[in-house]
Amino acid sequence: MLKARLLSTGEFNAWDDFVRVNTTDNLFNRVDWIRYAPGNSAGKPAIYIVAGNDQLLCGVAGHIFTKIGVKTFASSIFSPYNGILMSDEVASHNQAEEALNVLLERLTDDCDRVSIKQPPTTETDLPAPGGFKTDKRLTLINDISRGENIFPAFKQSVRNKIKKAEKHGFVVEESFHPRELYNLHVSALKNAGVPMLIDEKEYLASLERFHHLGWVKIFNAVKDSEICRSWAVLCYGDTCYSWITGIDSRYNKYGVGNKLVGEAMLKLSADGFKRLDFGGANIPNVKKFKESFGGELAEYQHFQSTTSLKGKFYDRLRKLIRRDS
Repeated sequence: MLKARLLSTGEFNAWDDFVRVNTTDNLFNRVDWIRYAPGNSAGKPAIYIVAGNDQLLCGVAGHIFTKIGVKTFASSIFSPYNGILMSDEVASHNQAEEALNVLLERLTDDCDRVSIKQPPTTETDLPAPGGFKTDKRLTLINDISRGENIFPAFKQSVRNKIKKAEKHGFVVEESFHPRELYNLHVSALKNAGVPMLIDEKEYLASLERFHHLGWVKIFNAVKDSEICRSWAVLCYGDTCYSWITGIDSRYNKYGVGNKLVGEAMLKLSADGFKRLDFGGANIPNVKKFKESFGGELAEYQHFQSTTSLKGKFYDRLRKLIRRDS
């Protein structure tokens, strides 16, 4: 009989071992990620697992956040995915659907709201669980294994803007300057009318830790020793994920964004990475920019469930506040 439960913090190392050996291993289920990614301090790290015959079969890592009495299990705001991991044991015995339902039933028993984003690198879609809304969302994935041969895949408009940036003296450097990234990120959010919700100290500490673990690279567009744009990319296995971008909008007209992304892709390819996941392509203008670098659209699953009345009220309130109902 399969049984789901919430792991204690003392059992987190066993979960990390499971993640590392699992064929669907992903960064966003690692214990260090759920403990130290920016924004995680707002919630409590939580790992739910399903076991049978004392063997861990599947699970998911995330956070439990409580706001106005509504308990939510989700990834942090800086996590593009979390994702349910299934062991080979589950697949070989055709228990995936049963294990998934046991896991999600426990999550909905414990929480008013549940949100899980399955990475697009999953080999096969998980079966749609009962009581959950399953959305198909989009990201863009670039094959960057071809070195300089990726450049012809860029649209002509991108190549023209790269030349423009070069003409105006912009260069791209890989250099770890987290404070400059933070300041540019705050500036970009301010211009968009969005507040920075993460404390600077926590933000910088997260970047420092992930840099030490080899999980993050920062690329900067520089002119006359001034960092004008900054891009943090997560690196794990042979895949990179677009993560955080800091922008000084004064330089947008010079094609700096195109120069930064194009040059960083070449550098990542030279470092041996094979794929770049742009981390979402669901907003038309953003999708258009990301598509201009070539690549292919890929779907990922987003499981959502709101079971309680207060959870449903909370969802409705969020939509009214965001004016996106």
